[in-house]
Amino acid sequence: MAVADLVTWARQSFGKVISEASTLRYIKRCGYAFYKARRKPFLTSSNKRRRVAWAKSHFSWTPSQWKRYCGQMSPYLRFHMEILAERLLGRRMKQTIHPVTSA
Repeated sequence: MAVADLVTWARQSFGKVISEASTLRYIKRCGYAFYKARRKPFLTSSNKRRRVAWAKSHFSWTPSQWKRYCGQMSPYLRFHMEILAERLLGRRMKQTIHPVTSA
């Protein structure tokens, strides 16, 4: 959230005149800092090839193989992998129940 947005919200909520400079000074005094997020680099062609190769080699894995694989991961990563697997399996189930037909 930008300081200008914060000041606008505060003015509307409290009905008082608040300057951006004062708000920025107070936020800095509280120990917060403003920074611009670092740009993430694009995937290189070698990373793309490796990802595709990994996906192709794991495409036909059974749920028991994925559970064994996820069991070796940290709990945080395991949680996110299970959510992803549920989404993918749910999507595949919907596709098999309601196949798309071309008219």
